Amino acid sequence: MRALRVRLAPPSLEIPASPIEVAHRIAPTPLLLVHGDGDHYLGVDHPLAVRRATGGHAELWLERGVRHAETAMSPELVDRMAAWLADHCGSRTNEAERTAA
Repeated sequence: MRALRVRLAPPSLEIPASPIEVAHRIAPTPLLLVHGDGDHYLGVDHPLAVRRATGGHAELWLERGVRHAETAMSPELVDRMAAWLADHCGSRTNEAERTAA
């Protein structure tokens, strides 16, 4: 918020910690970072820093030509993410749930 020059007047919410500051807390829970190399809000250095902050306990997918957030969501990418979840988090989702995602 400070970088965007947003002024918070009391009562204000506490500024949340950066993902880089808290990423190490996630391990041993599997973590998948999906980031587009064309993201115009956050450069590739950000997900790389988050992954480093996990001590190597995260997997990073840099998606070529993808921009920011939802604009990257193709059915193929969602299927890849669902398969990753099934492989890394046990078979907690069934086929119908993955298809619905």
